[in-house]
Amino acid sequence: MFNKIYQNKSFQNALPWIILIIGGLCGIYSIFFAPIENNWSKLSSLIASSFLAGGVFAVILKSMQFMGIFKDELVKVIYEPKFLQNRHDLVELWEKISKVLFQEKFSNISKKVLKDVNEIYLPTKEVSYYENAEHNMEFKIIDKANKIIEIIDTTTLDIISESKSAKTKYEFGISKDPNMDFKLISLVIDGNSNCKTTTVTKQFNETTFETKIVNLSGKDKYRVERKMSFRFDLKEDPICSFHAKKLFNKLKIQLHFENGINIQFRKSGTLSHFIQKKKQNNYIEYYNDGLVYKEQGYFLVLDIK
Repeated sequence: MFNKIYQNKSFQNALPWIILIIGGLCGIYSIFFAPIENNWSKLSSLIASSFLAGGVFAVILKSMQFMGIFKDELVKVIYEPKFLQNRHDLVELWEKISKVLFQEKFSNISKKVLKDVNEIYLPTKEVSYYENAEHNMEFKIIDKANKIIEIIDTTTLDIISESKSAKTKYEFGISKDPNMDFKLISLVIDGNSNCKTTTVTKQFNETTFETKIVNLSGKDKYRVERKMSFRFDLKEDPICSFHAKKLFNKLKIQLHFENGINIQFRKSGTLSHFIQKKKQNNYIEYYNDGLVYKEQGYFLVLDIK
């Protein structure tokens, strides 16, 4: 029974005050009511001094404990994500913390650095990203004398959405340059080969480009398989390049090529490196296990021997 009472949290919180009150009452009794030099007077005086000292110490200890709890709760309010979401100065707070992290170095360019990191590298405005992408490219010689090749590009990737209710999209571009003879062979998303696409046409350097857009919603992950072909005149332009329009996590490039085709692989602006995983007679594979941000990617320098 006594053990149950002692383990009660309310009793434990009140115990320092109980000790203090008992000590005070014993002190009052020994001073004002107990006969002088009486055993009861001495006992009550001893109890008073012991309980008062212990009670004061217990109250101080409890106050310190309370301050510790208060401090922990205050830290939670300041730093826990659910409370941070209600703040209206997150950008300013992030900038202050970031400045401390890089120790106020390069103060003359720190604002530009923080602006680029916030607007380019932090996906604050994105609702999806691409993951486990594979670029499988076949290179065939169409006209050796004029250095014209055909490229069959098969791309597979997962679109990871922030939630099932989020509206996202998959988009890719096609050049309408008649010399390139771009053809969309197939587009399959989650097993559906009849995807409804919207086309946006733009002019760039006297060449017409079509952007194909597929709107997506209702899932948090989509599987995309796209295959297309196009021709490349290496006399006019020997460089075939890819630059991301969305954030990529993990990218594999597989290059299949006929005898006589020479390919030099170069990364383009990526922070992490592409590692050559395989190299055979007519096959090279590269892999990037990191992140590929917008406008980053790779390029291929092509030639016919």
